[in-house]
Amino acid sequence: MAEREWKLLLIPFKVLSEEKKVKIAFFIGGAKPQELQFANVTVFDFKKNYRFEDLPKSKTYYPGMELDAPWRAEADARIEKYRKATLDVTVKNAQGKTLKGANVHIEQLEHDFGFGAAISARVMFDDEKGDAEDQRMYKQRILESFNKVTIENGLKWKLFEHFEPFIQPTLDWCKENDLPVRGHVLVWPGYRRLPKAYDTYKTDPEQFKKDIEAHVRDFSTRWGDCFPEWDVMNEPYYQHDYSILAGNNFEHIENHHEWIQYLLDNNAPVQAIGFQSHFRSPVPPMEIWRRIQEFEKYGLEMQVTEFDFDDEDEELKVRFTEDVMMLIFSHPKFVGFVTWTITWHNTKYSGKKNATFYREDWSKKPVAELWDYLVKEKWHTELHEVSDGNGKLSFRGFKAKYRVTVEHNGSKKVQEIYLKKDGKGTLVLN
Repeated sequence: MAEREWKLLLIPFKVLSEEKKVKIAFFIGGAKPQELQFANVTVFDFKKNYRFEDLPKSKTYYPGMELDAPWRAEADARIEKYRKATLDVTVKNAQGKTLKGANVHIEQLEHDFGFGAAISARVMFDDEKGDAEDQRMYKQRILESFNKVTIENGLKWKLFEHFEPFIQPTLDWCKENDLPVRGHVLVWPGYRRLPKAYDTYKTDPEQFKKDIEAHVRDFSTRWGDCFPEWDVMNEPYYQHDYSILAGNNFEHIENHHEWIQYLLDNNAPVQAIGFQSHFRSPVPPMEIWRRIQEFEKYGLEMQVTEFDFDDEDEELKVRFTEDVMMLIFSHPKFVGFVTWTITWHNTKYSGKKNATFYREDWSKKPVAELWDYLVKEKWHTELHEVSDGNGKLSFRGFKAKYRVTVEHNGSKKVQEIYLKKDGKGTLVLN
């Protein structure tokens, strides 16, 4: 929302045209419909006397970005409530005797929540397209920071023939590294999203329907259980439906509701709702939260499937990305948050060079450092506990897979446990 008082805005831009007259347009997004007034617009030509990055620029402000904004404490409280669980543990020896004073080291390994990324199967496994070091670093960064992936373009119907040789190697690598894979995507409406052969079916809708159903059956079963989840339909609103949580396209939001309700009314087995979330400008956190709450009525799981924020201001990108991640992670119906444009490879068609997590030398941008901090430090549990006189201890941690090391009188045992809900358990030291 724009402020009520006049504000001076400094906006640097480059004119690349050699024409004497050019048109200047500014994109304004992430706000509710309102009247805006502009006055005293002045354009200065600095020619080549200054570096572009040294020109003055106004900082972007959005309501709720303040560090003491009330919504932050509310989100942290929800994270504590919904993303953690308590486990009461009894430590025993092999004979069933409780062990007093056993040292227990509890180390979180992997979140139950899906923090994922889109990957290019071709870049990772086409030796003719990428060099070995690039492929190695690509895989390393994925394993360092993400616990699920989605194949960016390789499974799209129109593009599949170009990616098919690299799909199985990608799935094998993911399986070897215990990375679940989201299938993307079974149906992307629009003839331009289909193989060229399907232009002939514009006049034969019944046959076209049969072919679509056959394609869905084929892809959803061809790779067995390699895909625990699939995007079934992508961008039903004129092939541009990412402005649900992002942007200010309320027609898109209403269309999303209409599609979900239509499918449910017709007994379609809808299991989850996806939100692409390609941001070009910040949306106030409480407005994002309001939109999310509108989708709660369906009682379905939800997931951010394609997040990115394309802005050259690294500080703003970090601040806003953290805000969106906090909101999503704090909502009990969300099961995942997948970021889309992590490397320059993803920008070939989108051009979103400022949205990436890594530079071309694979060094981490500030937004990648933020991601690792949230996932591996702030939302991470590691504890050292000692069993009491009855061999008992209790710990509360994030819902996740843990490595538990128990030591007592020179004996040691390491085991893995999954903490998904409040409960009780026994650790046996053989």
